[in-house]
Amino acid sequence: QNKDLNGRFLEARPRFMEALVAFLDSQGKAVYPDANGTLRVTVGTVAGSAPRDGMRYLPFTTLAGVVDKDTGVKPFDTPPSLLEAMRRGDSGRWADEGLGSVPVNFL
Repeated sequence: QNKDLNGRFLEARPRFMEALVAFLDSQGKAVYPDANGTLRVTVGTVAGSAPRDGMRYLPFTTLAGVVDKDTGVKPFDTPPSLLEAMRRGDSGRWADEGLGSVPVNFL
């Protein structure tokens, strides 16, 4: 029974992901791939932390943070085209108003 259910899920998953991507695209939202480029669907709350008074970690890494950390030397060597796009304020549809920048990664 479990094998049958897993098999049916594997058959349905590509159609589900296609529908999910189409829906989110129609809402102007993106679907984020995981580290190896495959889509992952997970339910939960993404939250930062406040380990002590006056210290706050956001749950997102932003493009502004990437630019701030650029040293021109690996591992903090940001491509010049990306630096120039950020200087121009060219974030396209990817900028998040709440973050004031483009989310790059999240916890």
